[in-house]
Amino acid sequence: MMVKDNSQYIVRTPAGVEWPPLSTEVLVERVRQGELTADCDVRNVLVNNWKKASEWSVFAPHLLQYSIGSDLANGEVADPAEREVAPGRVYHQIAGQSGFLCTPGGWLVRLVAGVTDLVLSGAAVMLVAVLAAHGAAGDGQGAMAAFMLAVTVAGVLGVGAFLVGRNAQTPGQWFWGLMTVSADGRELFYGRAYLFVLFNLVLGWLTPLVQPLSPDQRGPTEWLTGARVIRIRLCHDAILKV
Repeated sequence: MMVKDNSQYIVRTPAGVEWPPLSTEVLVERVRQGELTADCDVRNVLVNNWKKASEWSVFAPHLLQYSIGSDLANGEVADPAEREVAPGRVYHQIAGQSGFLCTPGGWLVRLVAGVTDLVLSGAAVMLVAVLAAHGAAGDGQGAMAAFMLAVTVAGVLGVGAFLVGRNAQTPGQWFWGLMTVSADGRELFYGRAYLFVLFNLVLGWLTPLVQPLSPDQRGPTEWLTGARVIRIRLCHDAILKV
């Protein structure tokens, strides 16, 4: 049974006109009609965080189908490998089921997302550590406190792997607009997701040093686990090479 998406969004057109809150279904129809384009700003009614329509996963595939898939001025569609947003930044076609266009997740946004995850994880571990220390006054309670702390750390890793395996995102990646997929653009599944989270915890600090020098814009964790951290995007018609 499919769960209906009841989210509502506000759209601001390039001309600065704001639409009233509309459902996902209505906005997808407006994509089909050509009214909602990739360069429109969109935000959920619950948050004041504007993003381009092309950066919303719920709209990106429809924009891809009805904007880029349509005939351009010369009757041809540019090859995905030739769609550029800036010199040296090329959109890559992901081979998975989604068919999204994306760019590699930059080292800076990945670093910020990683710090966000560490802060959240550290808060959970510290909370358990404080509670365990408070209850460790009696004999034999120290071992129990250490056990609780170890279970918490393992639980944090497990939750991270579960989220990456199920949603392709940790909380930090979700907040900063990143996704983790396999090297060919498909889902990681839970086993490889756990390895990704574990290796990222140990080797993640190398990413800002290695990724800018890597031809495929990947870091050590991605090489070891056959993964790729991406930002889902969509090219605007105005910058397509035709």
